[in-house]
Amino acid sequence: MLIVTIVLVVLIIGGILLDRFNVTCGGGVALAATFGLVLVLWLLIWVMNYSDNAAGIQEYKAVQQTVENSRQNGTSELERATLIEKIVEENEWLAGCNYWNGTFVGDMIPDDIATLEPIQ
Repeated sequence: MLIVTIVLVVLIIGGILLDRFNVTCGGGVALAATFGLVLVLWLLIWVMNYSDNAAGIQEYKAVQQTVENSRQNGTSELERATLIEKIVEENEWLAGCNYWNGTFVGDMIPDDIATLEPIQ
């Protein structure tokens, strides 16, 4: 959301400066259209990323439940190897989400990520 706020502030300041200096050429319209396009694209990226991570949370919980069930019921060597591979993938995804959650794009990551623990 920080990026969206910055784009809006720049757009407003640009509009004030264009009005103050009586710029009537097409440059102002092009500038406003460019910033508007950037804003719309950023919002689309934000929604797509957020929903993708929300789906990832559900997948992570499903894998975690599957691992718990397989540990209780016992599994073959092949199933155990497959589960270990899936556990590694999910823990890598979780580590990546936790990293990005601490950066300027943290708003794109659902807060539920912080409550998840790596699968053991």
